[in-house]
Amino acid sequence: MKKITLCALLCFSLFVHAQDKTVRKTRFGLKAGLNISSLRVSGVRLKGDLSYKAGFHIGGMMQVSLSKDFLMQPELMFSNQGYNYEERTGAAKYSKVGNINYLALPVMFVYYPIKNLSLEAGPQLSFLLSHKAKVDVTGVDKFDPTNPYIDEGTIDLKNESRTVEFGANLGLAYKINQQFFCSARYNLGITAANIKDKGSDEIDRNSVFQFSIGYLF
Repeated sequence: MKKITLCALLCFSLFVHAQDKTVRKTRFGLKAGLNISSLRVSGVRLKGDLSYKAGFHIGGMMQVSLSKDFLMQPELMFSNQGYNYEERTGAAKYSKVGNINYLALPVMFVYYPIKNLSLEAGPQLSFLLSHKAKVDVTGVDKFDPTNPYIDEGTIDLKNESRTVEFGANLGLAYKINQQFFCSARYNLGITAANIKDKGSDEIDRNSVFQFSIGYLF
């Protein structure tokens, strides 16, 4: 909790400092859109296939003008992410759909190389809200205690996940008019999203493509 409070205060101090240094225009807005997400796994060889899952994001933002062509854009977003995993062993098929919810705090630095088109990059802190997975098993005798694929249903994986994750964003946006805009962004987790098991070198990092529509007041 102390780490979460410290990170939130740091993000808040960034845009308070920016407002102290400039008397230029500040705008607020809302945005929402589609997430296409998965995990990048290293340190272990997967037995199955890991693929992307659809989700969504929604939240608010603030734009602080730093100069004619530069903005700082802090955001507060609810982000639904996850992954699809499928493994086959003989006739057995093991499917796992992960559903991960974060409270995300991106701080984007925005540059307009040409009118209405902007490039953006910046860090992001994500605070874990929940991590659950739905497991389905087919093609096995579920009454056989020696079979590794007998557990199915919804499982809670929050205790196996880190509560705070740090990542980086890179993207672009197009301003349709003075109120509406659309954007595309890629978020890559820099720190691990999982808590490593003893004896395992597995590291999971988030990988998220975001497509948004937004409105500025």
